[in-house]
Amino acid sequence: MKKWLLCFNIVLLLVFSSGLPVLSSDQDSLVKPIKVFDLPNGQKVIIKEVHTNPIVAIDTWVRTGSVNEDPTNNGVAHFLEHLLFKGTPDHPTGEIDKLLESKGAVFNAATSKDYTHFYITIASNNIDQAINLHSDMLLNAAIPPEELEKERKIVVEEINRAEDNPDRQVFYALNEQLFKMHPYKYDTLGTKDIIQNIPREKIIDFYKKWYIPKNMTTIIVGDINTEEVLELIQKYFGKEEAKRLELPDYPEEAPLEKNSQIVEKGDYKQAYLQMGFHAPSLSEAEKTYGLDVAALIIGQGRASRLYKRLKLDENLVNSLYVSNYPMRDEGMFVFDFNLQPENIEKVQTITLEEINKLKTTPVTDEELTRAKNQVARDHIYNNESVGDVATSIGYNVTVGTLDEYVYYVEKINSVTQEDIMNAAKKYLDTNKMAVSILLPEKNEKVADENNNSTEILKPVETTSLTKENEVIKKVLPNGITLLIKSNPANDVVATKVYIKDGKLLQDKAALASLTTNLLMKGTTSRSAEDIARETEALGIDLGAATYDDYIQISSKSTKNDFTEAFMVITDILKNPTFDQSEIDKAKESMINAVKAVEDEPLSYSFEKMFEKMYKGHPYGQVGTVALKEIPNITREEIIDFHKKYFIPENMVISVVGNIPEEIAERYVRQAWADSKSNDAVITSKKVKPLNKNIIIKTPKATEAALISMGWLAPSFNTKEYPALKILNSLLSGGLSARLTKNIREKKGLAYNVGSFYPSRKEDSAFVLYLGTDPKNINTAIDCFKKEIETLQNELITEEELADTKNKINGQYALSHETNGQQAFYLGWFESSGLGYELDKNYPDLINSVTAEDIKKVAKEVFSKPYIISVVAPQEAIDNMKE
Repeated sequence: MKKWLLCFNIVLLLVFSSGLPVLSSDQDSLVKPIKVFDLPNGQKVIIKEVHTNPIVAIDTWVRTGSVNEDPTNNGVAHFLEHLLFKGTPDHPTGEIDKLLESKGAVFNAATSKDYTHFYITIASNNIDQAINLHSDMLLNAAIPPEELEKERKIVVEEINRAEDNPDRQVFYALNEQLFKMHPYKYDTLGTKDIIQNIPREKIIDFYKKWYIPKNMTTIIVGDINTEEVLELIQKYFGKEEAKRLELPDYPEEAPLEKNSQIVEKGDYKQAYLQMGFHAPSLSEAEKTYGLDVAALIIGQGRASRLYKRLKLDENLVNSLYVSNYPMRDEGMFVFDFNLQPENIEKVQTITLEEINKLKTTPVTDEELTRAKNQVARDHIYNNESVGDVATSIGYNVTVGTLDEYVYYVEKINSVTQEDIMNAAKKYLDTNKMAVSILLPEKNEKVADENNNSTEILKPVETTSLTKENEVIKKVLPNGITLLIKSNPANDVVATKVYIKDGKLLQDKAALASLTTNLLMKGTTSRSAEDIARETEALGIDLGAATYDDYIQISSKSTKNDFTEAFMVITDILKNPTFDQSEIDKAKESMINAVKAVEDEPLSYSFEKMFEKMYKGHPYGQVGTVALKEIPNITREEIIDFHKKYFIPENMVISVVGNIPEEIAERYVRQAWADSKSNDAVITSKKVKPLNKNIIIKTPKATEAALISMGWLAPSFNTKEYPALKILNSLLSGGLSARLTKNIREKKGLAYNVGSFYPSRKEDSAFVLYLGTDPKNINTAIDCFKKEIETLQNELITEEELADTKNKINGQYALSHETNGQQAFYLGWFESSGLGYELDKNYPDLINSVTAEDIKKVAKEVFSKPYIISVVAPQEAIDNMKE
């Protein structure tokens, strides 16, 4: 089952009421975790009160998706998801978006085979207005004809983008083989021909049939009162008796009689391989648990069997993931690999060996325990956010039952070795398997379709806790800066270690990233397999990554496992072995990953831009620069880089969770007591300004043209920073943003359009981007320039400024819901030199900006030379104007 299908391992009393739902005080004390109501209008309402933060998630799941489509209207469910945002009789187009964004809400929707769901996360004091707008959008969509015609173009652009995405293409070729009779065979996005021509009347018929309360489940999770929320639901969704809804009988899918394979070629830099099997649906949940555990053991996490054989031992894949994916009527068990073409046959062979091993040999007690612990810990980690809780409940209730949410951990804990063997024997028949492969166009090799520890720390006992929500900063004698924030609301402890300056430290492209990637590949006391097995057995989430201005090592654990988590973090930071064989494998993986960027046209467009914009600077050491340097990095350079910069005085550690201050401090002191300064000098690397406009044209056989236009912009330690953040939010990040309204909504030029302004220590970049039909390249660039000219010449209104500030500050508050998010911001601000206090003061910084500040910074930044980077078919590039 997908990791985001969460569950509660608690005993709940669920209350169902057929009339006006009223709970007695005695009942209320019993059912407080989750309350379920069936309303007279047929709508199911599920409420969970969570009073940790003043936030609420509202999530309505409509039981309709591509499963309710046919060859004449395939794609209508997804198309309709877009159209519901186009206004109602009471709220014209754009008004709902504007009202929600002005409150800092995060809202969106998603369509799948079995469902479409619409969600809002917002400050809980706005619950009345949020439910009002939410219900109006769902029940009273106007679908204005002029907006419908604009949205056709946008959805077509989304389909074009999907056709350029190799991961999606390889999955749908697999889906095509597994489902030939059941409507799961339909692509959720539909076809361009249908979207361009389906009549409005046919769309409205679909809407009226499926978008009724009887076909909806609304989940509300957060800082609310159940009775008050229930009254609001009935007020805005209505109390009339449920309408009749006849559900179709879907044809049962015939199992595969033999192996099936589709091999396709395209303009790719790596190969994509998926191997899939029919599996049980979520309506047959008892049959899925053994497969869920099998997926964890064979291919999820660094301690899994395939990761060890394919990645650690032989480095045959760039990435892998195994998932059991149950839907309402059918299910899929899928092996997913990104790899080099020459490794396909060997990867398939090893995968088949591991499948057969699951059938014939019981998994070990250690593997079974680790998988069960992983499920339990994932449950804890993924229930910090009210939005995640609402999504998990909604998915399980819509596709299965609430029991799959409530009792999932308990059911997984009951799985035995025999259950796993029986599930593998029954469902993973390697003679009835679908295989989907995408290959680079020039590659001639096609897979044969017939091929079948020592403790670092001592636990410290204490009962004293840091004051809740207070941040304690300590600079230890060895130079480490330690930030601690107590949050006793749950058992999750998030730890983040920052090595200051990240890529800015490197003299050679990818040196910082390569060093970081190797940290978990073995230490003097633990092998890579030991690290994976030890952390995953306890459900500890451990990771390491390099960014422009910092290196981050992070962990998420429960408070009971904090000691073990910090022991491993300290070990990988202090004692990596940098084994030459691991270096060779890591370099090969990095080279493959850099090449694979070409398979993602928008990312490729950005990469080409940054190579030019940051020429000679670490920020620009990507793409061809990295490919040239990676093979030449030596083990001695890696060791020297680690020794020079992974030192206490270059380190910030932030810890947020249910952990006493003195425990965290004592662990850090013990772990680094023997570390000494090496007097490393970290010098600033300045970005050279551009002296002229640059246009980069990259031909590629794509369905859409991907365009990015960027300027060098001030860093985050300048006075212009907050104005640029507002400018970015004004242009992008919501349906009421200017780029969305003016380019997507009014002109229908793009599905995906936006801007970004990354917070960087050295000169940053302000970038506009979109994907459009290749014939629209010149028009799209002209639209970008017009938006910029408007910002330079006209003051934004006070209303627009206030709404944008509210949006930024509201979303900033929502981004602090989990301990991991809080640890990130505290550590990032402190390591950047701005100080952790900025986390608290950031809203004041935003609120200080005036309309004049925005106009001034727009003139300053957008008057400088720009770079335009276009990835598109050769013919379209030839027709570009200079």
